[in-house]
Amino acid sequence: MTPLTTAKQPVTTFSPGPWTVNLVEVQHADGVSLIAYIKADTGHREIAVLYNDEDRVANARLIAAAPTMLEALREIIADAYYVENPGGTPICTHCQELEGDPHDPDCSMQFVIAAIAKAEGRP
Repeated sequence: MTPLTTAKQPVTTFSPGPWTVNLVEVQHADGVSLIAYIKADTGHREIAVLYNDEDRVANARLIAAAPTMLEALREIIADAYYVENPGGTPICTHCQELEGDPHDPDCSMQFVIAAIAKAEGRP
């Protein structure tokens, strides 16, 4: 079996990872607030700033993990298809559907494909 890369090229671009979370305490008249900054390690670009959200630290960590998770999903898809013979149509290793055909409703690859499409701004 020969692995085949089936991940589509991104429709949109984003600051390359890794991204990191920096937590900053800010003093003000009402007390102290914790602000979560998400920055790209390359170019030190600010990705997001989360204020006044009780889940801001967990949300910031999830946002910062996005580039790594997207790359992992692309690798999963690349490994999920194989070609039985040269020139043949790639087949999903999970549900045995041909590439381009709808996956079996129980096939986890449909969720991976949908997550990649959402991250790339595709329907």
